[in-house]
Amino acid sequence: MVKCSVCQLDTAGLPSILALGQVFHDSCFKCSACKQSFPDGAFYQHEGQILCENDFNSLYSDKCIKCTLPIDGECVNALGGKFHPGCFQCTRCQVQLKSGFMRFDEKPYCKTCHDIVVREEQAVMANNCQRCKKPIDGSPFMYRGSKYHAHHFNCTMCKQELGNDCKEHEGKLYCPEDFIRATAPACFGCRKLIFGNVINCMGKSFHPEHFCCNKCDSRFDSVFYEHAGAALCELHFREATGTRCARCRNVIMGDVVEAAGEKWCADHFLCTGCDRSLAGESYGDWDGRAICPSCFSRLPTKVKKRLNEHRLILDKRRARANKIGSTTALAPRPVAATNLAAGVSKSTNAVNGIGTLARGGTLARGGTLGRGGV
Repeated sequence: MVKCSVCQLDTAGLPSILALGQVFHDSCFKCSACKQSFPDGAFYQHEGQILCENDFNSLYSDKCIKCTLPIDGECVNALGGKFHPGCFQCTRCQVQLKSGFMRFDEKPYCKTCHDIVVREEQAVMANNCQRCKKPIDGSPFMYRGSKYHAHHFNCTMCKQELGNDCKEHEGKLYCPEDFIRATAPACFGCRKLIFGNVINCMGKSFHPEHFCCNKCDSRFDSVFYEHAGAALCELHFREATGTRCARCRNVIMGDVVEAAGEKWCADHFLCTGCDRSLAGESYGDWDGRAICPSCFSRLPTKVKKRLNEHRLILDKRRARANKIGSTTALAPRPVAATNLAAGVSKSTNAVNGIGTLARGGTLARGGTLGRGGV
């Protein structure tokens, strides 16, 4: 008994068809897809299915991307698909592309048309949003050299949709309010952000009310002293730098007189004999004490002579030491022409307490003055 490959019933005595090595009832031999008979007897087999030409082409054969009809014979492989040779044409001028093509917006063009559409696109996109490709009404939002609708972006901090007034900082976009927060400096004093007036000084930023002495917190009247990276008032600057008067031992405020190897308040460098101020004047260094020329002239002649003789001895010793131990000559200090007594002249050299005359020190400021800039 021979059974039909479709209905599995006996084919004896019934019209049958032998195909593909199998036996079918005449009424069972139909297209697996459309269930229609094969009018001209032509059929296709695919993965165990028997198909008519239309269904085979529709389901399994290659189709032209342009005309969507099945491709039977030569084809052109391009742009991720297949074309009939006659269907592969320039999108703009419809000329068949036989010897190559140029792609634009995933469409084929001849070279001439390609250059034209590129120029046209550039002209259109010059005023269009680079994200949505739509025209921009009003002022465009410029971001990294391109134009956009601002509403395509969100603020980095508040996540709100941005407008044309948004700003960029360090590659990030902010609304106007958050841009101020993102760029505001932090006060070195209170560590809070500064909005409004700011004092920039010593590489740091301050609220005006927080720019004060690092020791006593007193505010500066535009003038401050810098020491070891800190801003100080004059009192604490003198204290920090050890600028104390050799007479009163207090921190020197105001002008500083440097004389006799010490520093003095301007009104404390006085003659030992008459208490006259010697700031900027000639003075004698007598056993470590300053003395004015008038008081020096009233010293006994023997004392003045002894002091000057001792000075000459020390000068000779120093000259011999310089000659032996150093090739560098010390510049002599100027000698005053006024005779003090018995042919003894005053000298500005002060040598180990010998009573010689010198100028009464130089005036110096107690520190480097800085200004707090706003």
